[in-house]
Amino acid sequence: MGIDEQQFRESLSHFNALEHRLEYVACVNGITYINDSISTIPQTTIAAVRALQNVQTLILGGYDRCIDYQPLATFLGKDPHGRGVRNVVLFGQAGKSIYDALLHP
Repeated sequence: MGIDEQQFRESLSHFNALEHRLEYVACVNGITYINDSISTIPQTTIAAVRALQNVQTLILGGYDRCIDYQPLATFLGKDPHGRGVRNVVLFGQAGKSIYDALLHP
């Protein structure tokens, strides 16, 4: 694209990712907190868990958009990355729908 390597490296060093998309929040007592609140459908949540690879706790829920949460429930029950998630914290109307999907995979 006509950009030399030095320009590329400098631009990359100043790159800011999208807010709320796999956004590093903090590391406290050895626990890394990542904000991926822009993941509002199962497919993006699944992609985030796979990308991070060592997710132990997911906080999910909020406003229910009447989405089919079954793909997320199946992922958490069958996929090696999904099975690594030990804790799921649910809230709001969407949390109730996700809970139902987890109970009836």
